[in-house]
Amino acid sequence: MDLQQVRARVLKRPLPTTYRNYSCGVMNDDDYNGWANRATWNVNVWFANDNYTHELMSSLKMTDSDQFENFCHYIWKDKTPDGCLLSEVDWQEIAENWCHRE
Repeated sequence: MDLQQVRARVLKRPLPTTYRNYSCGVMNDDDYNGWANRATWNVNVWFANDNYTHELMSSLKMTDSDQFENFCHYIWKDKTPDGCLLSEVDWQEIAENWCHRE
């Protein structure tokens, strides 16, 4: 499957209505469940809770913050499906979180 097919498949999927064992609690301006900001937290939620995106992220074995940023811009353009701007994401934090999994 090439990247255009992957992007088309991701974009055709409906927004998830259930999340896997993820509790977010109440967030304020200073606390996003330990994440740098809401946009960073939100990207991680999409990676972790959408089964297809989670499997895809795990299989790509990305190791660099630029890879994560480029991938997200490719599949979502400038914002997540629920509207968080990708320009506000701390990509280094995303990379550190996902590179230590598995």
